[in-house]
Amino acid sequence: MSKKWKKREADYRYIDEQFRSMRQDLTVQRIQNGLTVRVYETHARIALEQADLDQFNQCQTQLHYLYDNGVQGN
Repeated sequence: MSKKWKKREADYRYIDEQFRSMRQDLTVQRIQNGLTVRVYETHARIALEQADLDQFNQCQTQLHYLYDNGVQGN
């Protein structure tokens, strides 16, 4: 997903929806691992590039929780 974004093959709304869907799936399935952190970190970066502070803040909140619970990230 982030490769498409870097190449600008997809618009932000599409990418945002895809990341929201992945985040929801991870939350519903209670998956808290490196993949979860990678999804949230990538979405946070893209949201910040697009000045979407709402999504950025949501990602940051969850990332703080994951980091505090020992899940490694950047």
